[in-house]
Amino acid sequence: MKSNDAREVDAVLDASFIKVWSTRDPLDNQIGYSDPDARVGRAGRTFALGYKLHLSIDSKSMLPLTSLFASANQNEKKHSLTLLEKTRQILGRSGAKLRSVIADSQYSDGKIRMAAAEAVIPYPANQKRGVENLLRVDKKFRTYGPEDAKKEYH
Repeated sequence: MKSNDAREVDAVLDASFIKVWSTRDPLDNQIGYSDPDARVGRAGRTFALGYKLHLSIDSKSMLPLTSLFASANQNEKKHSLTLLEKTRQILGRSGAKLRSVIADSQYSDGKIRMAAAEAVIPYPANQKRGVENLLRVDKKFRTYGPEDAKKEYH
């Protein structure tokens, strides 16, 4: 590799729920009693009190690039652009550059698609209806769409 060639990285974005060991506040059922910053959010198929850890990971090495910590009631889209910018900064310091972003449909947003050179993010069923050749993932995690996008998403 030449010294002026930057290594290209595919970043995977995702969030994980972190449950807190607190009870809900008796005056406000949506916040924690001993941890007032914790919020009720989706934890799999149920709701629980906690936070979300938003991560950006290098798809080849599987090492974390950046992270954000937010209350559980906030959607992934809210933090996606900040996470993407922090990822670019970290990669820039190491002489690498962001090639593509891979994420689940929770990150499906026009802003993140515009901010990334290439975005491998499936569209949910309620977006872009009737448009051919879009990556989609159903409830059983079966993928539909262009073969190259399906391969990279897997």
